[in-house]
Amino acid sequence: MINLPDKTKRPSGFYGLGGPSRFICTVLDEMRKCNETRNYAPLLSQIEEIQILANRMESALDESDELRLGDDYRNLLKKEIAILVKRRDELRQEFSDD
Repeated sequence: MINLPDKTKRPSGFYGLGGPSRFICTVLDEMRKCNETRNYAPLLSQIEEIQILANRMESALDESDELRLGDDYRNLLKKEIAILVKRRDELRQEFSDD
């Protein structure tokens, strides 16, 4: 195993911009504070941060939909297998009786 220098390690919960993962609501609260103080300097970076968080949320929702579809397909296959096994057993019994 290769030991990497500490500067290359990131704590869990970090995303691409190098900061900790946060909730969208937290970023929106900071944007509201920017408006209250009329300090719009960090606004563009906060918009980008919200975009990243929203993209991750949409991706997670898509993945959960795909998992649910996979479960439905698996259940359908299990039913089909049960029917085929039953039919196989019927055929075995029919040919063994002869």
